[in-house]
Amino acid sequence: MKFIKLGEYKIGNIFCRKEKGKGGAAIFVKENLNFKAIDMSAFCIEGEIELAAVELADCKIKILTVYRPPRVILIFLYPH
Repeated sequence: MKFIKLGEYKIGNIFCRKEKGKGGAAIFVKENLNFKAIDMSAFCIEGEIELAAVELADCKIKILTVYRPPRVILIFLYPH
């Protein structure tokens, strides 16, 4: 998957399912942009919440994509 290209775009970061197949999240970045992949694996739960993120190096902008499959209910609990 890391070698897929769409025209002038390449994969900046990707989350691929290992168990359930047919899903995941990806970010494509234009080839001339400097970027750094951000490891989101600690926050991914396959089939429930799937994330991919990059930071554009020249402007310090972070981009995050989130995929939540249909019919999945997420409950976020935040400590007080």
